[in-house]
Amino acid sequence: MRFPDGTDQAEIRCIGRGDWYPNIGTCKARRCSALPYVDNTRVVGAYTCDVHAKATFHCLQGSYFEDGTAQKTISCRSDLEWEDIEGCRVRRCPKLVIRNGHVTESGVEYNGIVTARCHAGYSFKDGTTVVVVQCLERGWNWTQVDCIAIMCTRRPEITKVLFPIAIFRASHVGDVDRFGDVIRYNCKRGERFMDGTTTKWIKCNASGLWNDTDSDNCASARCPPLPSIPGVKPVRRLALNGTTTEFRCDPGKVFHDGSASQLVYCDGTAWNGSATKCEPLHCGEIRPSEYGMVNWTETVFGSVVRHSCALGYTFDAGRTVDVRCNETGDWSPETGQCRLVDCGLPPVVFYSSRVANIVTTFGSTVTIKCFSGYWLRKGVFSAAINCSDQGTWQPVLGHCRVVKCRAFAKWNGMVANTTKRTARTVVNVMCGNARMFTDGQTVKVATCGDQGAWKPEVPDCVDRVKSAKFLAPLREATRAQVIGAAAIALVVALGVAMVAADVTNLKRSTTTRKKKKKMSRRKRRN
Repeated sequence: MRFPDGTDQAEIRCIGRGDWYPNIGTCKARRCSALPYVDNTRVVGAYTCDVHAKATFHCLQGSYFEDGTAQKTISCRSDLEWEDIEGCRVRRCPKLVIRNGHVTESGVEYNGIVTARCHAGYSFKDGTTVVVVQCLERGWNWTQVDCIAIMCTRRPEITKVLFPIAIFRASHVGDVDRFGDVIRYNCKRGERFMDGTTTKWIKCNASGLWNDTDSDNCASARCPPLPSIPGVKPVRRLALNGTTTEFRCDPGKVFHDGSASQLVYCDGTAWNGSATKCEPLHCGEIRPSEYGMVNWTETVFGSVVRHSCALGYTFDAGRTVDVRCNETGDWSPETGQCRLVDCGLPPVVFYSSRVANIVTTFGSTVTIKCFSGYWLRKGVFSAAINCSDQGTWQPVLGHCRVVKCRAFAKWNGMVANTTKRTARTVVNVMCGNARMFTDGQTVKVATCGDQGAWKPEVPDCVDRVKSAKFLAPLREATRAQVIGAAAIALVVALGVAMVAADVTNLKRSTTTRKKKKKMSRRKRRN
């Protein structure tokens, strides 16, 4: 037990008011901190953290302490610390090594699995060739054994041979034939096997069988083995009396006389006739087709020649074809003749027209023209395409699209009665926000033309003050015209008045003269 300050004793004194000072509290039990974490363990049973209390740790399955035990107990020391303890280690099994086999590991720790597999021709004692092994608490769940050679079946019985001799034994265990053992059979003097040889070897293979179970018996009246000629193979190797054997050249070769095969005959002691060496097969010179060319260096079997057509011409398989000299002495594949590249009908372009009688071969040109009110792209109403040497029309065009005029600038205060702006659309355009066009009008009627422009052209909207500046010169000109017309009218009126006055004066002068003449006549009479 200790006081709250950690000491086990304290002094207090009585002060004048009848109280003890200081207040030292009550004693409390001393305790260790929480249990430490220990790898791969679990705590067994209940425990406390009081001084000298104990706690027991048990290793998890497949693990153990360093001393090999699976359980340990620690105590809370007087210094309030738990005794030291190391964690449990996961069990590891020893590495497997198998003779005449191999092991594929995926882990040698607890619960790890390995696969033991024998080499070809070997097996475990129970006859299996593969075993899966697991690492458990007590080690591997399998007693390790080595792979042993597979035993072969009974040797074939061959008559008229000397005693068979085991010239090689893989196992070296008694007289049992196992995988890899080789046995030699020798015919007696004057006897031969069916292929003309006097010695034969048989071998025990990986499946436990002899590689030549159909071995024939030795007999007389047989020819010696067929001769070995480079590049020449016999169809069969029987050397029996009266048999005929055919020799054939390797693919791509022929005998000197040009034949592909030759025959020899066994008369019971020797072969009549002989095969000659084979020579490379030639396909001969390849002739280029019209409008074509050939690039070659060799004409023997296996040679490859490139046959190409001139620009704008092609074979059915393409402009360039590689032909090969085959085993029959022919060039293959057949290329045919070079023909003029034909692109076929031009691609369909919606809302367009083209020339009716068009030529579709290499170098031909066709003009695609969009219908009125359509274009390929902005400002482009037609385009020419050409038949290329690849057999395609170039360039690739899209479809004609309906012409669109520019949108009216809303920021400029223009307001249209429709958002449509395709060709031949009629639009009423107004200036809003107390604005007007530069010509003083507030409403315009425009039509989107086939060329993508508004007709008539719609001017910008401006403030009325700015509009007055545009209209002032027009008003001054109009006023000048009115004044000029008035001046002209005044001049004309003055001229007319003067003429009228002259006429009146002339009439008066004439009348006065007449009166004077009459008076003078009267006086004369009197």
